[in-house]
Amino acid sequence: MAKRNRFVAPDNFGSDLLRRESAEPKVADHFKKLRSDGVTHKEIFWFWNMPSLERVMMMRNFEWHVGAMHLSRMRQGLIPEQAWIETRKFHPYYGDAEGPADAIGENKPIPFELKDRVDIYILNRHRVDSAEFEREMRGSSSFNALARKEIRSGRL
Repeated sequence: MAKRNRFVAPDNFGSDLLRRESAEPKVADHFKKLRSDGVTHKEIFWFWNMPSLERVMMMRNFEWHVGAMHLSRMRQGLIPEQAWIETRKFHPYYGDAEGPADAIGENKPIPFELKDRVDIYILNRHRVDSAEFEREMRGSSSFNALARKEIRSGRL
């Protein structure tokens, strides 16, 4: 099994990054990109101040859920490409905005820093009107496109 390079952030890394933002152009540029996708100061703090193991486990859990949904769609008879399209319609896709070549524009990965807010949004939408939420997801090019629309409207 290949060993992945994972950055192990020191304690309070989010606080440190936020302090360095005004003095370091590289940090400022990265945060500018995150904020253009709706990430707030609070979410940067939340994500980067959590223990590294917790953050990595959260990201692995996400990867597992996406993979399981994709496999489920393939078992229903979809070809791999169509299974990814269906998976991305109903499941957030987190990661680097420069992610997969087939995920561009509104469909590109959303920052992991948004995960907590997105999870709360999903729970609330299912609680209020799951049928309408499912219709909106089906009508969107991807869950991420729907999430970006909801962020711009202030509902997410």
